[in-house]
Amino acid sequence: MSSTDGGRTWTGVFTPAVDTEAAGGLLRLADSYTDLAGNPGAAAQGPAYNVDTLVPTVEVAFVAASLADATPASGVSFSFSEAPTDFTADDITAVGGAISGLAVKDGSDGKVYEATFTADDGFSGTGSVTVGPGWADAAGNAGVGGADSVGIDRGNATVTSVVASDLLITDADTGAAKLTVAVTFSEAMSTGATPTIAFSPAVGSTLTLASGAWSAGNTVYTATYDVADANVDADEVTVTVSGAQDAAGNPQATHSGEIAFGIDTLNPTVAVDIADATLNDGDTQSLVTF
Repeated sequence: MSSTDGGRTWTGVFTPAVDTEAAGGLLRLADSYTDLAGNPGAAAQGPAYNVDTLVPTVEVAFVAASLADATPASGVSFSFSEAPTDFTADDITAVGGAISGLAVKDGSDGKVYEATFTADDGFSGTGSVTVGPGWADAAGNAGVGGADSVGIDRGNATVTSVVASDLLITDADTGAAKLTVAVTFSEAMSTGATPTIAFSPAVGSTLTLASGAWSAGNTVYTATYDVADANVDADEVTVTVSGAQDAAGNPQATHSGEIAFGIDTLNPTVAVDIADATLNDGDTQSLVTF
């Protein structure tokens, strides 16, 4: 407290407690003071005042427990302890996806905002939504940020190799379960989604799918084929693999164009031709072509 007019007027600074919210506060002066002549002073009371130094907070929450290609989006709620006055999408940082549709929830008195988080295609890892401290409440108190995270698996499995058990199918290789094609994927796959293995050129007359099975922690799918002698000659049979899904339900990236094997079950033939159809004593020889 200090006075600049000989003690008639005194000035001081009142500092309310930090993180406090109160209404109807009063400043009272006790009667324990005297004037210079020793006369006791009367008690006094100032007008009521309100205090709001309460730091506003926000709680961020994902609705979904995890995201994948089958469910790439989730609702996100932003629950504030006090209604913010200047909260916008610019106050939000998203990792692994994007925020859209930010709006105040009906009936929340401006304390709850909702938005949609859509995970980036191809992203696998931890996605998050973070609110920074760049917002304030109606009293001008700067807010404290909040955050939440969600597991994301939108990565698409790839085929790392295609290996045929026989690089050249001949007549000697025909029979039941004579050829296998092993497809190795980059991650564990869902056994409920059987991959489709197609060949080019079409070799359906030679190969008939007999069975298929997963192994190596569901990272390898092996198709077994019965082989028929269909008089086929195909030097370079390429393989396309599609239709598989990883454990999270994400579709694989289609794999095509890899040369896996050749087929030669075409039986050789011979044509014989004789130049002279008739031979006699005067014409005892003829050219024969095979």
